[in-house]
Amino acid sequence: MITTFNSVFKILYIRQSIFNHVEKISQQQQQQQQTTGSKRHLKGRDIAKLPFLGMITDYGMPWYFIKHYLPPSDTLLFKRRAYTITRYCAHRNATLDILIHLLEWCPNYDPQQDKICYTRLAENIAATGNKDILEYIINRYPNINLNNVNQRAITGGHVSILELLTSLGKDGGDFTSDSLHRAIEYGYLNAVIYLHDRTKEKSNNSPPIFGNWAMGVAARNGHLDIVKFLHYNRTEGCVVDGLSLAARGGHLDIVKFLLLNRSDVSKYDVLTSAARSGNLELVKFLHEYNQFQFNCNTEAMDIAAASGHFSVVEWLHFNRTEGCTTRAMDQSPCFEITQFLHLNRTEGCTTKALNNASILGYVDTTNFLLNNRTEGCTIDALERTAFATNIVDIITYLHANDTHFSPRYVYYTIAWGRLDAIPFFLEHYIHSPIWDEALDMAAEFGYFDIVKVPTNPSIYSLINQMKPRY
Repeated sequence: MITTFNSVFKILYIRQSIFNHVEKISQQQQQQQQTTGSKRHLKGRDIAKLPFLGMITDYGMPWYFIKHYLPPSDTLLFKRRAYTITRYCAHRNATLDILIHLLEWCPNYDPQQDKICYTRLAENIAATGNKDILEYIINRYPNINLNNVNQRAITGGHVSILELLTSLGKDGGDFTSDSLHRAIEYGYLNAVIYLHDRTKEKSNNSPPIFGNWAMGVAARNGHLDIVKFLHYNRTEGCVVDGLSLAARGGHLDIVKFLLLNRSDVSKYDVLTSAARSGNLELVKFLHEYNQFQFNCNTEAMDIAAASGHFSVVEWLHFNRTEGCTTRAMDQSPCFEITQFLHLNRTEGCTTKALNNASILGYVDTTNFLLNNRTEGCTIDALERTAFATNIVDIITYLHANDTHFSPRYVYYTIAWGRLDAIPFFLEHYIHSPIWDEALDMAAEFGYFDIVKVPTNPSIYSLINQMKPRY
């Protein structure tokens, strides 16, 4: 007998186990998704129970689902039904078929009226690019407010919306340089072409929306097609730092194009910008293109080190003569870079190197600096290590190397609720006079569990002597 997926999946225990695991994973992702603002995955029965008809407004469920859970219209206030339809129209999954069903459910819906439940209906539809729904709404409600529709459509690259308004003889408002800026930023070449053609048709009295900044924005964001279009079709030129903007983004193809075709861009700071991007091929290209045109200074290696671009740091060391400053090791977030600079360069570092490594929780780098450098750190490092995720590892290294202890360090730790570090301090600094004030501070911040942390009998006894006032 051949075992297939279907035969295995039909086993009730296995099927239920799979669904249970999926549900647990979904629950684990919920917190992160809420932080980013994305919708979390729910079962159908949970979606149907969402408040404010979330199955329609938030999830845009299909009609075969909605119709089973849609409450009778006479059981909801008109304003709630109107809000639901307005929000649904702007949903990315909205369909004309479901909209028609919802309008039958709420026949007195009329966005031509100046009511808050209809606010920005047309422009929000334009922002999602749903041409069918916008066309239906305009035809059904010809006096609807269309202000800002053009701007929202062009920002999203929805040229079909703009063409629809033209075909219907409707005015969707003026375009602005801000809407063009966003269209270029997101790489909507079709929107740029549309605005270019439109400006040729408009009278000279219209305020200009194009400028030399446009090519700079396209270069910075890596949109070569827009850079080429602006170069061959517009006369505004490019901002003077356009080449540097392209290099900072690591866009080698745009850097090459600008070098060959534009004379209005400066070559100043371009190699440093390339080093910041971490694109080693771009750094090599600029170096080989013309070493004298693309001079740089110590900032190039400093920035590459601070950005964690080890390959660029290594290449600059072996192929350029500018070198770096102590900032390179001070700001390095990478153990490999710190080690390389220590072994190959003579600039060294300052106390900021160990400060930053310990504060940011870089255990390997902290250990390396303590064992191989003599600069040490300042009390600021100890105090701000409370931000580090692996705080216990960091303070263990610092303590083992006789780093100065400050009561303020414990106070910072308590202020941030780092209960995981308290046992370490109790073990090594039990006789410090700070604990009365530390417990007061813990109570003030509401971290009452701190007094429950100690497990060593002698420590527990000491803490118990301090606790009665709480």
